[in-house]
Amino acid sequence: MAERLLLQLCFVVIAVVISSEAVNWPRGNYVLPETSSGCPEGTGFTWRTGGRHHDTEDRDASNSWSSPLHFPSGSYGKNNMKQQFCSKKENGNGEQDWPNGQYCVFKAGGRTCPSNFHEGYIYWDDEDDDNTNWQFGAVPTGEYSKNTKIYYCCRSDGDAQNEIELPANRNFYLLKRGTICQRVKNMKVFDEHFSWDCEDHDNANGSGGVTPSSIVNRNIRVDYCYYTP
Repeated sequence: MAERLLLQLCFVVIAVVISSEAVNWPRGNYVLPETSSGCPEGTGFTWRTGGRHHDTEDRDASNSWSSPLHFPSGSYGKNNMKQQFCSKKENGNGEQDWPNGQYCVFKAGGRTCPSNFHEGYIYWDDEDDDNTNWQFGAVPTGEYSKNTKIYYCCRSDGDAQNEIELPANRNFYLLKRGTICQRVKNMKVFDEHFSWDCEDHDNANGSGGVTPSSIVNRNIRVDYCYYTP
């Protein structure tokens, strides 16, 4: 009897491990914020990295952020910051559609939003004087000049407190949509945010469509959900 119970327990453990390992990132093209530990793990595809340097307001520079904040080291400060990205532009193995819930991702450059997501954008009026904006690698759909316009894909078709299943083997970000962060199975989640100190003179910050939880006035704050096993 003891041997039979031990064998059954082994089967259960193996099944749980196989089930966890079988979860891959959902199908489609999209972009996630990069974390301090890099991009998540994916099966059958490679994340493409990139970034956007914002020249934020120089006078009385006052970018601010939550503590902790898990952006890549050296990518932000009181004056200037760099958004860094992990872009998925190819299909992997065993992918499913994104589950119902409340969350956002960035819109992949040159692609459409995944099924059942809705599009929106945020426009940053960056520093006017001696502007040093630049970008590199794979960046979300947007407009990148002396100012910055970035597009998002968002959904609000589920209860954020109902756990969704995503790969739970490495840290990652989603963008917050709503009042609480979407729960993810086998992951702890923490609310984080970053606030950009934008151009003081004739500021033209704006947003449209469906966007992450944010405050857009003379400055811009965007809310993030940080997940860790």
